[in-house]
Amino acid sequence: MRTPGMSKEAGMSMQVVGRRGRRRVVLGLVAVAAAALGATGSASAAPLKYVALGDSFSAGSGVGPPDTSAFQACIRSDRNYPKLLARRLGASIKDVTCAGADTRAFRNAQYREVGPQLNALSSDTELVTMTIGGNDNSVFFGTLFACAFTGGQGASCEQRYAATNDETLRTKTFPAVVQALKDVHDRAPRATVAILTYPMLLPPTGGCRARVPIAERDVPYIHRLQLQLNEVLRQAARQTGSFLIDVEPASVGHDACQADGVRWVEPASGGQNILHPGAPGMNAMAAKAFDALKDRRDQTTSAVREATRPGVVLTRRAIGSRRLQVGCTLRAATMRSCTVTVLSGSRPLTTVKLTRSRSTRTVTLRSSARRLTLRATALSTGGQRYTTRRTFTRSR
Repeated sequence: MRTPGMSKEAGMSMQVVGRRGRRRVVLGLVAVAAAALGATGSASAAPLKYVALGDSFSAGSGVGPPDTSAFQACIRSDRNYPKLLARRLGASIKDVTCAGADTRAFRNAQYREVGPQLNALSSDTELVTMTIGGNDNSVFFGTLFACAFTGGQGASCEQRYAATNDETLRTKTFPAVVQALKDVHDRAPRATVAILTYPMLLPPTGGCRARVPIAERDVPYIHRLQLQLNEVLRQAARQTGSFLIDVEPASVGHDACQADGVRWVEPASGGQNILHPGAPGMNAMAAKAFDALKDRRDQTTSAVREATRPGVVLTRRAIGSRRLQVGCTLRAATMRSCTVTVLSGSRPLTTVKLTRSRSTRTVTLRSSARRLTLRATALSTGGQRYTTRRTFTRSR
């Protein structure tokens, strides 16, 4: 998010105040999911293959802790809404979100160290999410920051920018978002492709100039401009057959002028990061995304429908010949605990108890048996019990 003429680096300093040699995997990574005990039948599937694209509102810029695997200038959080959503879905996630991205970053490298975001997609991708368009042509975020510097002097922001912004949104931003969505569909033809609207940054009137330096007279225009931007995203979703996750209605009353604990978006003064969602905003966006995918199953693929049903996701990875890392996640519910037993035939070899805070563990197997079974029983915080099992063959 940058004002016109600013460098990417300068733009990002405004956004945020805080800030393999190749190895063969012997056992690989699998996952299975099952219905609750007492239900008839069970379902099994690999973890949902999820790719997160987009700008700082997807990257969770400014929300700690940082994603240490990301290029530093992308200011990507380890608790952004895509990662939170992935945990609820029991999905494997490839997160290439990056602060300052616009639709050009889908096809072109945003930095020398950061390739085009579309490169993360493949024909196997099953879910894609994004927020994108807010940085395009400096219309929304550029205008927002430019208005912050006027101090309410001279012509109003609406007088200065409205005519140009209206034209640019219609003739440049809209077609750019449409093309970006089409490109995603082309690269990931089996995926549910979802675009989120932006949560509201300011109230309709009044504002809070002590915390967000926008003159009271200019607040209504900034508010309307964001409504226009979100409408562009809705229209682009409709035109491309994409899945719309409309965060805007639920975000009303949670703007940057609200009290701590109520607001989803942080103010410029007294907040964690400038006019970006804080941790509550990331949690809310993840929850709204999950609910939308779950409640409108008829608009999603079978893989996404499966991932929004409660069940155990069990992972395993070989570490050497005898050590095995096992993991347990409860998708579509919050896990309290999970007991994983490794068996050779009907004989238990080892049992580990996992929790939400420690959902993976490495065990040492003293058996040379090649055919093993993992059996998991997970308990949700709501008291529901879920179970699954998987048999596999070890490589020598």
